[in-house]
Formats: sequence, C-alpha cells, structure tokens
Amino acid sequence: MEQTYKEFKRIAVEQSARDFGCNPEAFTSDENRFLVSGMAEGARVYCRQPLLFEMATYGRNTVAAGREDLIEAARKALGECEAPYGPFRPEILAKLDRLLRRRGAKLGYASHYFLPDPAAAAAFDIPCPFPVRLLGPAEFGALYLPEFSNALSAKRPECDRLACAAYDGDRVIALAGISEDCAAMWQIGIDVLEAYRGHGIGPCLVNRLTREVLSRGPLPFYGAAWANVRSMKTAERAGYRLAWTQVAAVSLA
Repeated sequence: MEQTYKEFKRIAVEQSARDFGCNPEAFTSDENRFLVSGMAEGARVYCRQPLLFEMATYGRNTVAAGREDLIEAARKALGECEAPYGPFRPEILAKLDRLLRRRGAKLGYASHYFLPDPAAAAAFDIPCPFPVRLLGPAEFGALYLPEFSNALSAKRPECDRLACAAYDGDRVIALAGISEDCAAMWQIGIDVLEAYRGHGIGPCLVNRLTREVLSRGPLPFYGAAWANVRSMKTAERAGYRLAWTQVAAVSLA
C-alpha cells in the first residue's frame, strides 16, 4: 500500500461505499445522494446490513443510505439542502429526527472519523512518561474492563487484534487497542485512567499503535463523537487528520 493520506482516503471512501452498498463515486459527486440499502458484502462489523439509516460526508456531498421509508423521510428533510454541509445543519438534523421517529427510528450516533497522515505520524517524537508495551490477543483477557471499553470490545473480542499499554509499576494505566472492523480498515480506541490524564499518554499510545499497524498492512482509523474535543485532539496530536463525518439512526424499539 502506498502510504499517503490521499491513498488512505481513497481506501476509506471505497470502504464507505461497501458499508452503504453503492459505488465509491457516490461520495465524490457534487450532488447529495439518497440510496435504499441492501445487503452489502465486506461492510464494517458495526454497520449492520441492510443499514437502518446512515448519512456521511467526505466534504463533496452527503450520501444517505437506509431502509426505504427512512430514505423517503430523508429526502423530505434534506432534499433541498445544499451540498455538502446543508444536511448536517442542526435545524435540518432536528427535522430529520422528527421524521425518523414517526417511522420507529431516531438519530443515535454522530461521529468524526480520522485517518493517519503518514508524515505527521512518523514525525511524532513525544516520549511517553510511562513504560509502554505492545500486547497481543492472548494478553487481553484481564483487560476487558469498563475503564478500557474504548480500547477493547467485550462485545466483539474476536475482532480485537493488537493493543499498546502504558504501565505504572504492574498496573495498566492507559490502553490503546485496535479492532479488525473490516479487512481493509482497523479502528483504534484509547482509554487513559482519569488520574493519569493530561500527560500526553493517549497520543503516545495511539501513535505507537498506528505505526505498528501500518507496518503490518491494514489501514488504522480513529472515531470520535462530535463533541468529544479531547478525543479529537488526541487523534490530531498522534498524527491523524479528519477525513469524514457520519450520523446513524437506531431503532426506537
């Protein structure tokens, strides 16, 4: 794989197209797209197929995919919105949420997603103030704890592939983990115990794990909730750049 941010973004767009069940060109159009979701092979594990409702932008337009009645609701709420940012305005999202609720769904998740900038990741030179060690799946068992729920997934432990831990003595005080969400892209998560925050540990672990994964072939990516400024700063300090934004609906049932 050619390690440039441009190439990484191409891979991410192709994966989003698998998740949404469309061609990659849908995300590079100058017009917003509305697609009825079908079963899609190779989608990320948390993109349940067919999609209930998801909406994403890489900065050119907005693509929405989901159940037919929810896509019709999206057309009503978003159809006249200007690409690319109009569908993500607060008042438009509020209108969309009202229409979804009449059909048994609601907006449930809103995230920013980041991809590594190889040059920035390689230039990272901030030392971690605590000893750091790479861990494999055989060492994860005792770490499936609530305080490390972003780094490792107790719901999908079979997807967890690698972790990077910081230690204070024998105690793990921070953990970055990566899961195989799909063949091409693995997602990084980070947790730092509250008493140890503010010392730059998070960016150190994320950067170390990112470089390790890139050396093995898969493309790491990083997700953060819209308002989680601390998490977004961690991604940026570790050598990541914002690539796309996505919202998803969940069932009211």
